[in-house]
This record gives sequence, C-alpha cells and structure tokens, in this order.
Amino acid sequence: MGINTLAFLLFFVFGITVFYLLPQRLKWPFLLLLSLSYISFKDIRGIVFIVLSSLSVFLGGRLFEKRNEPKDASFRKKILILIMIFNLGVLFFVKYVKPIYGAFSGKTPPELDKIPFFDSIIIPLGISYYTLQILSYLLDVYWGRQKAETNYGKLLLFTCYFPQMIQGPISRYGALSAEFFKEHRFKLHNLKFGLQLMLWGFFKKMVIADKVGPYVQRIFFSHKEPYGLTVVLGLIFYGIQLYCDFSGGIDVIRGVSECFDVKLAENFRQPYFSRSLGEFWRRWHITLGSWMKDYVFYPLSLSRPMTKFKKSLKKKISRVTVNRIQIAICDIVVFLLVGYWHGAESIYWAWGLYNGIILAISALLTDVYAGWRKKLGVDPKRKLWDNLFIARTLVIVTVGWIFDCSKTALGSLNLLKNAFIISKTSFEPIVLNLVDLVEIAELIIFCAILFKVSRMKERGVVVREKIEALPFAVQVIIWVGMIQLVACFGRSSGEVGFMYANF
Repeated sequence: MGINTLAFLLFFVFGITVFYLLPQRLKWPFLLLLSLSYISFKDIRGIVFIVLSSLSVFLGGRLFEKRNEPKDASFRKKILILIMIFNLGVLFFVKYVKPIYGAFSGKTPPELDKIPFFDSIIIPLGISYYTLQILSYLLDVYWGRQKAETNYGKLLLFTCYFPQMIQGPISRYGALSAEFFKEHRFKLHNLKFGLQLMLWGFFKKMVIADKVGPYVQRIFFSHKEPYGLTVVLGLIFYGIQLYCDFSGGIDVIRGVSECFDVKLAENFRQPYFSRSLGEFWRRWHITLGSWMKDYVFYPLSLSRPMTKFKKSLKKKISRVTVNRIQIAICDIVVFLLVGYWHGAESIYWAWGLYNGIILAISALLTDVYAGWRKKLGVDPKRKLWDNLFIARTLVIVTVGWIFDCSKTALGSLNLLKNAFIISKTSFEPIVLNLVDLVEIAELIIFCAILFKVSRMKERGVVVREKIEALPFAVQVIIWVGMIQLVACFGRSSGEVGFMYANF
C-alpha cells in the first residue's frame, strides 16, 4: 500500500479520525496497532522480523541498565556484540545473500526467483531503516546516553511507526518518544500544515519526478547506448528525479505524521545549494548521515586501532596532518558502508568509493586549497564565487549519479567514457524520445516553481507560515491551484512507486 495510492488515503483518513476520538492513554497503543496493520498489508511475516529485532534490543537495553558496574564491562560488551550481530545478520541475510549469490553464480534476478530457497526470502518493509534506528537506541543505552525503555510496546512503536517504515527518516528514540508520548489534542493548525506538506511532496513526486523518470529510462536503459550530450542530459534528469522522488516522499511522510501531531526529523535541506560535497551530504538524507557520523565515524576515530595508528604517525608527521589522515580514512569507510547499506551490487560500492575518495582528498588537501584561494583572491562571501562553488558541487554530485544509471560499476565507467564521445547518434535519444516539447516545457515551469520555493527556504523563509499570513482568499487560491497541478499534471496515483522504498 504505497503512500501515493487511494488505499493509503482511506487508511490515513480512518487513522486520523479514530486517533483524535480516543482518550490520551489509548492514542499511542492505537498508533502501534495502526502501524502493525500497515506492515501486514505488505506481508504479515514482516511483523515477525520487527518483533524479534525490537525484542532483542529491548532486552539488551534492560540488561545494560541492570548490569552497569565496572566489573560487568566485558559481559555488557559481549551482549552488545551478540545483539548487533543478530540484527545486522538478519539484514544481511534477507537483503544481500540473493544479489551476492547472483553475482558469483552469474544468474539474473528472474533466474534466482525460480530457486525455491531464494523465492521464499522476503525483505521486510523498512528493514534497512528500522535496523539502524533500533541499533542507535541500543548503543545509546549501552553508552549511557539514553535510559532504557521499560515498556516493550513503546519501543515496538518506535521500531515500526508506519509513516517512516517506507523510506525513513531514521529517528532517534529520545526525540521520537517525546513526540509519541506527549499529550495529543486536535489542532487545526497541525492538520492544515500536515496536509500542505503532503501536497507539496506529491507535487515533487508526481508532477516532477514521475514525469522526468521515463526520459531517464529511455536514455540509460533503452536498447540504444547514449553518447555525448545525451549522457549529460540524462544525468541531470536523474538528479532531478531522485531528489524530487526521495524528498517528495519524505515530505508526504512528515506531513502524514504531522497530522497525527508527531513531528519527524527533517531529511533534506536544499542540498543542491551546497558549496562542497561534504556540505551536500550534510543536507541530503540528513538522518542517515547523522547516524553514520555518531555510530561509525566518531567511534572509528576514537577506536583503539585508530589511536595506535595515529600515535605511530605522530612520530613522523605533524598532529594536524595525522588528524586529516584520520578524517580521510573514516570518510572512505563511512561512504563504503553507506554504499553497502543501499545494496550489495557493485554500483553501490563504486558510488561509495567515489564520494569517500573525494571527501578524503578534500580533507588531506585543506591547506593546499586554502593557499590556492588566497592566491586567486577567492572570497566565498561574494556572490560570483558562491555560485561557482555551488556549480562545482553540482558537477561532482551529478557525475556521481552515473553509478545509479547503470547495472554494474564497469557499465557506469563506460557511460562516463561515452559522455566524452560525440558521434552521429549522440543526439538520437533526444531527437527521437524528447519530442513532446509541451511536456518538457511543463517540466521546466514546475522545476522553476521548485527552485523558487527552495531558494526562499534557503534564505530562511518558512514558506507555509508566509502563506498562512496571506489573506484567506489568496491561501485558498494557492492551495487549490496546487491540488489542480497535482491532479492535472501528475501521473496516475500509485502508478510509480518511490525509489527509496526499495531500500
């Protein structure tokens, strides 16, 4: 039951109605029941995975609080490792065993589906998201940052809250539990702002992403190999599609949750206005980046092997250089893991390596870049240089999308090579497939609307509050106009699923 379907709309209306009719003490249990019902619509077996995973971290958290003496350190560490192996092992088995076997055996996904063993494996809804989420809770309790939850039902709700099961965001228990268990009273403001955010998300998803998606398919996955400008145009289209699909889906999810008076973490903050690759990844899929920083980057930086490695280097080079080498290594490890989180295929590893190496080089050459900027008289505060930094980041990010536009890492490199080849067929996919000039013109207008709103948000304008301050008649015109845009120009409801729902 995708969030862009009529079935979900009916589910949502039913949920909101009952939620606000119930007394306070029954609201969070109803959210739990609603979430488990939503999961069962895809595959009721997914509930078994969620219960086992959440139960393991619940019991682990209780144990960590009871056995909190220095003499228990070894025991606590063993329990932590066992629970992490269990949860990551389940994730690995259901998500990665099949593609890894396919890579070594040379069998295609349809051929693997005919093997009874692989045919019986299900990928539970949201497993990539809720696994990281519950491990963050477990580690926070282990490190003493978070008190262990004593009510299993509350932790189960944190694990399976239905809006974020589709594609995140990846929440922390402290923040989300405060939203779940506060007093919830019906507020027209919450409902209105939630519905507005949902509408904006549907605009990005159905009017832009789903309209530009077919062109990406024709360019990269048709029988004709693209060359020259076609590759460049396809990458630009893909960047637009991915951003509008993923951020649009998150907007819908956050809007749904806001209607229940539960605020979810922001996951995007105008990433295409970033001045560097590092800034881009702090603005894109924010909650995944934050998770990796807190539970991989910092622990790896402070780990015993890294500390020994740094000590050995400090005898030969400066402390500053050693710290930058440490950052470079951790960046590469983090992005390899982010790539692996997306999937076991070679394109994800290559994508992770691409981003990790660029960030590592940036860390290592910090002084060199500073010297160049000083010699060239670069002033980041000047609009010209600011725009050049944004353009440079866009180029780096857009080149990185090439790994998503092929089925293998070698295929991606071949596409990159093709981008520099101008042949008689270079413009053929554009001429033959992009003939609907009206639709292209519409996309340009819709992207201009998106750019304008994003620019306002970048300048600190809260767009919904700005619209709220307008005369009521003007508000009605704006939101009815948006509804008409989605209804008239969006692709059919439920026709195209969300790209990140696959993870």
